[in-house]
Amino acid sequence: MATLPDPASLPAGALVIVAGEIASVRSAGPLALGRSLARSVLSVFGRARTVTRARRCSALVARGYVDVGAAEDDAHADLAWGYAPETAKASASEEA
Repeated sequence: MATLPDPASLPAGALVIVAGEIASVRSAGPLALGRSLARSVLSVFGRARTVTRARRCSALVARGYVDVGAAEDDAHADLAWGYAPETAKASASEEA
């Protein structure tokens, strides 16, 4: 999964969407970067690697996003989302 942007670098209320599927990364070999042989074989058959909704939502909350949620869209894509806080003070007061 790509690195989430810092919410402070985004306009207030900006929507960030995180897809459930991980973009495939081509490596030097089937076992490079900790890939198992089973995952390499399954990738040949088109099985996408995914990240659970709980992990994606937890990552958004940990970065400071608010109003975090997750669901499937009409095309059955598994999405998680969060909004950049309105102000830095608002997100700091929510943590207290």
